[in-house]
Amino acid sequence: MGICSKFAIALAGLLLGACSQDPSATRAMNVDLHALDDGGQPALKLGDVAVGRFSPAVKERPASFEPIPARPRCGLPRPSNGAEIVRTYSYGGGSWSPLYSVERRGELVMGSRNTRPARILVTETEKPVFLFLTSYDDRLWIIDVAPGATLDGVAISGYEHQAVLADIDPKRIGFATFRGQSDCTIIPKPRHVRGSGSVAGLNQQQMEKMQDQRREDMKYDQWMASRIGKPTIEYFPSTLAALLVGPRPAQPLQLSSPEGRTVYVSEGAEVFWGSVDDIRAENKKARTALGY
Repeated sequence: MGICSKFAIALAGLLLGACSQDPSATRAMNVDLHALDDGGQPALKLGDVAVGRFSPAVKERPASFEPIPARPRCGLPRPSNGAEIVRTYSYGGGSWSPLYSVERRGELVMGSRNTRPARILVTETEKPVFLFLTSYDDRLWIIDVAPGATLDGVAISGYEHQAVLADIDPKRIGFATFRGQSDCTIIPKPRHVRGSGSVAGLNQQQMEKMQDQRREDMKYDQWMASRIGKPTIEYFPSTLAALLVGPRPAQPLQLSSPEGRTVYVSEGAEVFWGSVDDIRAENKKARTALGY
């Protein structure tokens, strides 16, 4: 029995958090989960299948941030024979994390974008699972693998920079991002919400725009299939907070912490771990050192 015949549960929703402070972990654990086999209807809470913090705290600082070099022409690791290929695409997510993509001028941080977290829980034990994850916005993908399950590889694409925390050989991780990887400007840009195909009530301009979007969708699907093959299961929410791949665990899974571990980032990414207040404090210190 494959993934499609088992539970593949997704949490898709906007998780609100303050950008300058650590949000409530309890509130995040109480959001609805959505069961794909039930047509996306709410079935569970994140807290029903996992325990811990949804978004890491500032104090859970990683030991290092390691860039994964871009492969020629946006190459990605390929799934092993027999692996389940799980693909998800979303525009982004709403919860805060202590990870920021930053733009620096010397020692000064001139701009920053919060890297929103997404939790991927892998519980499928009958086959290795290969993940193909895509988000337009900056994302921190945190992958937890249940006992008996195997993570075969992780391929991540996006417009903005991406980051991943996973216990896997970094050679089995690949990034293809538009920002920071010049070779990856060849990636077609898919829409974050796939249309139903209805053209009723559309004027000529709207119909032409829909056709253009469909062509971009097809280009992206072809680009993706040429690198990782045809996915076993796909999910396209507008926002994504967490995804459970496989059956509901008998016991809640412990959500992992980045503290003391390596977070892998897309090539060219400059990152900052902390809060908005920490960024301001660092800039103030830099300005003082520069004499203004």
